[in-house]
Amino acid sequence: MTTVFDMHESEENAVSAFYLPTVRAEPTVPTGRRVLCLTYNGDVLACLRELLRAAAYDVHTSSRLGDARILMRVMHLDLLLSCY
Repeated sequence: MTTVFDMHESEENAVSAFYLPTVRAEPTVPTGRRVLCLTYNGDVLACLRELLRAAAYDVHTSSRLGDARILMRVMHLDLLLSCY
């Protein structure tokens, strides 16, 4: 499995590595401000994600507070939307 996946010392390092810029063959289109939506309800997350993406936001979602805290540490967020 180590030949297929990158190995990291901690969960935080693995999440950070995921969000590092990579070389792409084609240029990316700016998607707008980065938003993290946090709620326990998967249906609400899906609805918020699709509505905000349609409005050109770069949306990330989480239903777990621990995961959201890691994302907040490794990403520059413009907005945290919590529906608890």
